[in-house]
Amino acid sequence: MNDHGLPISPRPKHDELISSWLGRTAAHYDLDGEQLRRWLAPDGHHHRPDLGWDHREREHVAARCRLSPPTLHALDLSRAWPRLRADWLPRTDGTARARSAVDLSWCWKCLEEGHAAGGAYLDREAALPLLFCHRHTTWRQDCCGHCSPRKSPRFVHGATVELVCGDCGVPLRRTRSFGPRPPYGERTQETDEAASVLLAFDRKVRKAILGERAHLVGVGDVTSCQLLAVVADLTWVLLAPQRDFFCLMNTF
Repeated sequence: MNDHGLPISPRPKHDELISSWLGRTAAHYDLDGEQLRRWLAPDGHHHRPDLGWDHREREHVAARCRLSPPTLHALDLSRAWPRLRADWLPRTDGTARARSAVDLSWCWKCLEEGHAAGGAYLDREAALPLLFCHRHTTWRQDCCGHCSPRKSPRFVHGATVELVCGDCGVPLRRTRSFGPRPPYGERTQETDEAASVLLAFDRKVRKAILGERAHLVGVGDVTSCQLLAVVADLTWVLLAPQRDFFCLMNTF
């Protein structure tokens, strides 16, 4: 690496998270995305790059990676989704679900498609706190299924770039979950219908997080704020301590 530009810097995908692109670039130098970012812009603010990245730091990183600043600016979540409810995105400061600047939620089919096309990456949908990938209607995941990880996932460079578990190194495209299983493994019409309802509700939540109006059966059209307020209240009720159960969530 030199002061004029990185010798290897992959082009970002059109729908990629900036943190994912930084991670893929860093993998060529056996670094993670945050380490590379601090090296490229040591005087930067180091806030989350996916949303509202400081324009001076963004331009400096773009120059070192031989990209035009508008190319990176176009990847900002606020540009892709102007009405995004950013307060609903997982925090990436290590104090909540996400343990690093790379959001810990992905679709194994998306990772597999990226791998087949030259290298896995996280698209902007991975930033949303949803249960399903709405392109593949598959259950999304937020941890490795082969170990109990303590570290965040990271990109590594081999034959292609892979997103792997930070602890055991297994490519996360191989970690597949098919959603919650009914008791005793019994599948019934009722459980299949419940999964369809959950997927439909997840679609409504996605629209609300993106600032769009949603239509609820029996209620009608609601604003994004109204739907998210209901979701927040419902979450609080389900997770509140109960006398006979740890919480009501355990009864489902």
